[in-house]
Amino acid sequence: SSMITAVTRYGQNSSYFFDRQLMFLALGTVIFLCAALFPYKAFANQKFQKFLLLISVVALFGLFVVGHVAGNAQSWFRVSNYGIQPGEFVKLTVIL
Repeated sequence: SSMITAVTRYGQNSSYFFDRQLMFLALGTVIFLCAALFPYKAFANQKFQKFLLLISVVALFGLFVVGHVAGNAQSWFRVSNYGIQPGEFVKLTVIL
């Protein structure tokens, strides 16, 4: 059913959504493998924790400058056709 939407609404080929999901699957697999191989004891290092906290705060303040408004909320960074929500990374930082 999405094949017709890809062609009529987006002007793309019929496998547009399949190709897109396949790309996200590959990217997710690479990120998963990197996370699985990352030495988890590094999270106990206070310098690393402070670095993650600094990056999180900078990302949240960066939303005020270059954030994209979606659904009346300025909580996304637009990178080409993709959106990145730094709030998800901040949640992980707070947990760590």
